[in-house]
Amino acid sequence: MADNDAVEPDNALVEKHLRHRYRDYDWQPVTLGLSGGHVYRLTGPADLHLKYAAESLHPDPGFDVGAECDRLRWLATTGVGVPEVVECDTVDEHTYLVTTTMSGRDASQPWAAHERMDVIDAVADFARDLHSLPTAGCPFDRSLRVTASNAGVAVALGQVDLDDLDDERSGWDAQRLLTELDAALRGVEPERAALCHGDFCLPNVMLDPRTLRVTGVIDVGRFGVADPYTDLALLTRSAGDTGLNPQFGAEHVARFWWRYGVGEPDAGKVALYRLLDEFC
Repeated sequence: MADNDAVEPDNALVEKHLRHRYRDYDWQPVTLGLSGGHVYRLTGPADLHLKYAAESLHPDPGFDVGAECDRLRWLATTGVGVPEVVECDTVDEHTYLVTTTMSGRDASQPWAAHERMDVIDAVADFARDLHSLPTAGCPFDRSLRVTASNAGVAVALGQVDLDDLDDERSGWDAQRLLTELDAALRGVEPERAALCHGDFCLPNVMLDPRTLRVTGVIDVGRFGVADPYTDLALLTRSAGDTGLNPQFGAEHVARFWWRYGVGEPDAGKVALYRLLDEFC
């Protein structure tokens, strides 16, 4: 095929549309973010974030830009700190979301040694407060009934990223993951309903670098009513007990559990919700 006959990428029209719409901004790609999507920080007349993606086959709402928009708008009514939705629309079968940029630094960024326990305390306090909010009226169901079913659909559609498994499951195939999940679900304790972030890891929690208080959360596409261990399992993994962030360690994880108010973590639930995360 000649060069001038090359096929344009399937996102060319939406990219052109958005770059024209936000032509007065400097576009900086963000490498961490939505799976299968495009994320940019826009600086100019305002400080914004933009993400867009085509419709995903994956059943989990974390892959759906429109689902995140819905959750941001609902969360804004609760007083939880989240980015403000500037606009959300669809162009050429791609959904795009533009939000204000959340103030602060994300909790995974480097912190001085004397600040790290304070960071963990702030994150734990935020989680406890979020999980204490009333669930009445929340339209987003993230119970095991939903998430376990989504896991099975993701396997059937070949949508599980087997190259991004936790170390202890490295090399597993999707069917083995599903078999392990079925076994874990049989032994799980009853769920407790709470408002949960759903992808509660350090990069998604923003803090004021001066006061070390949480300003809010980002990437809320998986937000909904779920068992608190949905968040607790992922945060403690992110905060050091698997070595994902070397500035934190076992002492910080222990501090998180203590500050949140859990004397003895439920190891079965921790394992279950980390396993469920492999399907997302």
